[in-house]
Amino acid sequence: MTRRPGYMQAGDALRALAALMVVVYHVLLGSALAAGSSWREAYGSATGTVGSHLNAGLYVFFALTGYFVGGRYVRAWMTGGPAPATGRYLSRRARRIIPAFWVFAAISILVLHPHRNSLADVASVFGFAQNYHRSVAASTIVQAWTLDIEAAFYLALPLLALALSRARAIRPVVMVATLMAAGAVSLAIAPRYPALTDSFSMSLPAMLWAFVPGLALAAAEPLLAPRSRRAWALVLLVVAAAGFALVMHISTAHNVAHCLAIVLFAGGLVAAALTWQWATGGMPRWAVNRVTNALGRWSYGIYLCHFVLSIKLVELAPAGASAKETALIAGPLTIAGSIAAAALSWRLLERPVLEWRSAPRPSLDATQGTVPSVAR
Repeated sequence: MTRRPGYMQAGDALRALAALMVVVYHVLLGSALAAGSSWREAYGSATGTVGSHLNAGLYVFFALTGYFVGGRYVRAWMTGGPAPATGRYLSRRARRIIPAFWVFAAISILVLHPHRNSLADVASVFGFAQNYHRSVAASTIVQAWTLDIEAAFYLALPLLALALSRARAIRPVVMVATLMAAGAVSLAIAPRYPALTDSFSMSLPAMLWAFVPGLALAAAEPLLAPRSRRAWALVLLVVAAAGFALVMHISTAHNVAHCLAIVLFAGGLVAAALTWQWATGGMPRWAVNRVTNALGRWSYGIYLCHFVLSIKLVELAPAGASAKETALIAGPLTIAGSIAAAALSWRLLERPVLEWRSAPRPSLDATQGTVPSVAR
């Protein structure tokens, strides 16, 4: 395989893993709340500890965004070349996230809380600003708090590119160091606020550290890719596992140590996949295949629709059912239903919008004085 900067074979597999982790987390959480139990009471010490931290999967999405989306800008700054065309870039980002989000947000609000939503409530959800305007409408698609941060990241990149438009090429080592410093500043300011409970802690400055692993990998790619070894990937998998273990062990969520553990987990997974690819030119079939590729393509839809499905399915559990019994009923149905809905969303909405291209404007043929036909 030809080594191509910014290409990751296992990207879909990691997206699928991240989405399914969040789905299982919300099913387990909803089942425990319905039974009036704590995590440990509902599922036991070991299962409850693991289940209560599966939401760490969403940080894999941030790391992947840093590599795939931010990486294009990082590579431009390192080579001194032009940054992505702003109009085309923003159009692509908007087509990727807005249509499906608006559809699933509308469904979630109508199903879970169709009444007494103010215009500001609805506008904040549809305008990717629910982190800054608390409302019941936002709680119907609560997982979209991450999309608000991603949208801010998308907008920040071309603005930063404009500021750096006259800068000279930045060496990879300097770029990596700068990104690490920016992540350190973000980590330093984030824990001063109650994480994920106020507007600042759910803003891009306080969450920038979550994108840094992907950004740093994009910056370090010219240095690491030619020297990578298969053993490095295995070590990085161990680092990711250790990071998740630390996430479970640290009792105070979203302090500096907890955030660093998340960086080890999410960054370790992405780095392991990239390092294996750089070293071998491919990925194992168990990691990259038709199933993982399909689930990865559908992961955005899975992420958007699973919450409302899990709530309604948990409500259908028999009265008096334990949290385990409810989760065993609602879990498989939520996963299957989310995958089915996401597959339809991809086929009928997301892919057509992404592949849509405006027909070129007809131009006047100066020699004939006629307007030529436009090929479709």
